[in-house]
This record gives sequence, structure tokens and C-alpha cells, in this order.
Amino acid sequence: MQTYSLDLTGYRCPMPLLIAKQTFINCSKPSQFCLLLNIESYIDIKQLCKNLAIDILDESQNNQQIRMLLKVNR
Repeated sequence: MQTYSLDLTGYRCPMPLLIAKQTFINCSKPSQFCLLLNIESYIDIKQLCKNLAIDILDESQNNQQIRMLLKVNR
């Protein structure tokens, strides 16, 4: 299984959502992702995971950044 890191903290909406969606669709499956994102992007990314059936394995927050560990199965 491939493991990727994706830092989306330097982007403003809607770019984190668009970048994450394109990355998830084009990655080899199964894969794990460690995402770093701003609080503003969190709800959109969480909804994207639900829509694409991506498992959220872990979430943590440090100041204004959120770290998400995800598993893409299909």
C-alpha cells in the first residue's frame, strides 16, 4: 500500500477540495494519505471522504491546522 503526504495548508477554498479529489481519484488503490489542511477546508474534505467512501483513520488539530489520516480503497 502506498502512503502519501499532502499539505494543503497554503491553499484557500476551493483549491484544497479540488486538489484532494483529483489526487484521490488518480492514486493507486489501496493508498493511505496524511493530509494537512486549514480549518476552513475541513468540512469540505470530510464530506468528500464520505462521498468517495474514503476511510478516515485518524484526525488531530494543532492550532489552525488539521491532520487527517485517510485510507483510499477504491
